[in-house]
Amino acid sequence: MDKNSLKTEILVLLEDEEVRTKVWAITLEKSEKHSNTLSPNKVEESNQNECHAMQAESDALKEENAKLRSMLGLKDSALAESESVIRSLNVEKSGLEEKLSVALTDFEKKEKTLAETLSLYEELKRKITFYRDNFEEDLRIKEVYEELSSQTKVSIKNIFKDTTPKGLVVCGTQEKFIFSFWDYIKAEINNGSNQDDKKLVCLFELLFARFKLAFPMFELQQVKEGDVFDNQNFVKHHSSQNMSGPIQALLFRGCVNNQTGKIVKQSIVVL
Repeated sequence: MDKNSLKTEILVLLEDEEVRTKVWAITLEKSEKHSNTLSPNKVEESNQNECHAMQAESDALKEENAKLRSMLGLKDSALAESESVIRSLNVEKSGLEEKLSVALTDFEKKEKTLAETLSLYEELKRKITFYRDNFEEDLRIKEVYEELSSQTKVSIKNIFKDTTPKGLVVCGTQEKFIFSFWDYIKAEINNGSNQDDKKLVCLFELLFARFKLAFPMFELQQVKEGDVFDNQNFVKHHSSQNMSGPIQALLFRGCVNNQTGKIVKQSIVVL
């Protein structure tokens, strides 16, 4: 019988309960005989070694258990602390959300107010532009008039009975008033004592520009320094150094009728 066949036969026999029992009995008997061959000291030493090993293993298990309990305690403590921090952060978060809500509401109100203010500003700009474009000259006339001294204002009160911007323009656009005003300025310039001379000339020129819109046949004389003096067109001021020659200074422009070429008012010049 070969080796493999023998192994097969043995395995088949081991399946029998009675055979397995017999094999176990033989094995136990041999083990007991081996133990009986050891001396009592060896047996005790073996038992002690085994006891020490078990004790060491027990101690190691206790130490490991203690470590695990400690770690578990630290974990519980950390978890409790984390929960406390989370609660605190949630409270802070709620407070910040409330503040943010208030801030957003306030911002929206201010944004609305700003939008309304900007809208009002743009409307005012449009109005200012309109009034400037349509009434700037009228306002300038009023401004120059207000710069006159009280004495001068009294002197021309019969010419300008209404001193509102509209009243000044109405008076200045009527032929009898504009030329009466020219005569008054001429007298003041010749007199040489009125400190408002230049302001009066400025006011006249502003009013004459409006007067010319109603009466386009009238215009101011075109004269400049260096032009040759002509007593048909100009009036020599008493401060002149020469009897004739080129004009040294223009004090007040005269007026001509551009349709007839007639000199209505002669310019006052210095030679």
